[in-house]
Amino acid sequence: MQLKAMNLGLSAGLQLECKKMKRFGLVLATVLSLNIFLSACSEKTPDFYPLGIALGEVKAAYEPLGYKFTDGVNIYGHPQVMGTSPSQRTLVQLVGPPDNLVSVRITSKVSTGLSKTELNTIRGDMEKMFTLVLPDWKGGKDWFKEKTLEIKNNGSRTTTQNGICVKLRVVERNFTFGVSFGAWEGTAEITDDGWIINE
Repeated sequence: MQLKAMNLGLSAGLQLECKKMKRFGLVLATVLSLNIFLSACSEKTPDFYPLGIALGEVKAAYEPLGYKFTDGVNIYGHPQVMGTSPSQRTLVQLVGPPDNLVSVRITSKVSTGLSKTELNTIRGDMEKMFTLVLPDWKGGKDWFKEKTLEIKNNGSRTTTQNGICVKLRVVERNFTFGVSFGAWEGTAEITDDGWIINE
């Protein structure tokens, strides 16, 4: 009788422990899932690498076009210099050491009311950056034109040239399109108060 009671007690104890373990396993699985989800959603710091172009080279090409350059907020600890076109419709972002930038991005806002001259100016400013960052890429301007037409409304296209990642992004919501050179793919959008930079 005592042995039976012990067996029943042991069985009940084991069932309780099993329930605890199941509960613990569920909690552990939930925590692990949450950690994995958060890891997947959190933005990873880009693996920056030098592009082989200096800040002065970009400024020398764009200042004669009326661009004004100022210091911006750091991007992942790297200094940033921003340049805006006379129309304020195009933004140039230059990230990294002045003698060897690690990221270059040019973004423009377009609208249906722009004249052909204004659109040609924006396109010319965009294409100039291809020539500066990747002078040996003869098909750079054609790639830019082809992929812009291909995307139409929303989306992005990426390629790698001479070890440099080139990404074209078109955003219909705010009618902006931009090209980034390097590991950083941050976005920029223009508001009534000016350009907003998103890491």
